[in-house]
Amino acid sequence: MADDGELKLRPKKIIKKHGGHHGGAWKVAYADFVTAMMALFMVLWILSQGPEVKNAVAAYFTDPRGVPVVQPSKGTLDNMGIGIMDKMPNVGVGAKGEGSGERFAEPLTIEATPKPGDPKQSKGGGPGEGNGAAARKLRDTGEKIAAAIKSNPKLAEVSKAISVRMTDEGLRIELREQQGGTFFDSGSAAPKPALRDVLREVMPEIVKTSQPLVVEGHTDAKPYSAKAGYTNWELSADRGNALRRMMLGLGATEERVREVRALADRRPLPDMDPLDPRNRRVSILVALEEPVPGLTGEGEDLMFENPLAPAVAPGGPAPDPNAPMTAPVTESAAPTGPTSDTH
Repeated sequence: MADDGELKLRPKKIIKKHGGHHGGAWKVAYADFVTAMMALFMVLWILSQGPEVKNAVAAYFTDPRGVPVVQPSKGTLDNMGIGIMDKMPNVGVGAKGEGSGERFAEPLTIEATPKPGDPKQSKGGGPGEGNGAAARKLRDTGEKIAAAIKSNPKLAEVSKAISVRMTDEGLRIELREQQGGTFFDSGSAAPKPALRDVLREVMPEIVKTSQPLVVEGHTDAKPYSAKAGYTNWELSADRGNALRRMMLGLGATEERVREVRALADRRPLPDMDPLDPRNRRVSILVALEEPVPGLTGEGEDLMFENPLAPAVAPGGPAPDPNAPMTAPVTESAAPTGPTSDTH
């Protein structure tokens, strides 16, 4: 302290010292995080791809050099676990390298897993079973149905009105009306006992299959006139739904019924007068996933050789095949006045 009592200030020097080196541990953690995220998105991308891409990725990890082994593969990982050295030739000393050509291995044959709806796959068969095999099974089902109907004495008369055919769409069972009505009352969607009797023979075999079911209703070309505003379109729809309800009561499930088609008079039988009563019919189609054209025996009726023979009313006399066709009984009730086509 100075003599005069004044305080003397001295400057203080502050020396800043840096801390120790922290290192790069955070960089390693960040790199691990980025790598994990990349791997996650790669896995998600691969899972969203089709069988071809998955098989290609699997083949790459089997042999990154591009020398795949010879092994048909039906799955993504079927090719795993086989070493590429098993297929490598014993190259002698002095042999020149020829890359990844045929000298080292044959190309990998990859069979992609069939997609839903692929013609090579059908729900009616086991894994990988084609539509052709499913069609053959349906034909066997049709033969069993035809045999069951023909062996039932109660159906001897109405059996002439039943057609069981294998088409490119699947197994088609048609119940055709005869003169006077066989399966439905004339102009009505109320089923007759003969329809239930036939279905009792048909449905046990259909229930054993797994293909989708399509129900169709058809009429002849005579305009429906018994009720105003009610046409052949409504009649064919009502008859198709009546058949569907009876099928459900005999073992079919709602999930298997894919469609109920009301076709009115738009699809008459081939080479037949549109007014012929046999055009009034209902059909059950056990449908293949994809049409199979060129089936063996396609269109062959499993019930009779001539399914379009002249119709016979139950209990009536056998018709003369050389006699001219008489005027068919129409679908509608007897009109009380002039009618018009309301289609």
